[in-house]
Amino acid sequence: MRGSQKVTRIRLPDDEQEEKFIFGLVSPEPDYKLSLLINRKLGISLKTTSAVEAEDEKGRTISFSRFSDTSGAPDQVFSLISNKSGSSFFLKKLKNVDFIFHYTDTFSTHDPSRISEMLKELDCVTAVFRLDAEQLKEKNLKYL
Repeated sequence: MRGSQKVTRIRLPDDEQEEKFIFGLVSPEPDYKLSLLINRKLGISLKTTSAVEAEDEKGRTISFSRFSDTSGAPDQVFSLISNKSGSSFFLKKLKNVDFIFHYTDTFSTHDPSRISEMLKELDCVTAVFRLDAEQLKEKNLKYL
């Protein structure tokens, strides 16, 4: 047998940095109606998908409705998630927010400030908040 050879590891740069953008929406409309209005405004196709399941403080599993669009570019996903389920909240620190609008964009094809403006233009949306996941520090963010 030969003696052990030295292995050299080379790290390749990651060109595709996935960007995640999260917005909090305040709206009195039900999730299905809001998803239709967002579809028309942004030109996307949010459709009902499997609910987001999270555990509360007592260990019970709670379901939050989710509408997603994965029909665009392969690395682009839009989601609308309800922040309320009964008396529970998906993001407990943001009880005044009714919905979470989240999108992932690897190639930065959508400007987050433009999307925020377009969401604010919807008649049924009272407020739009851009959320910073690192500052928010919510355990349920891992489900996005």
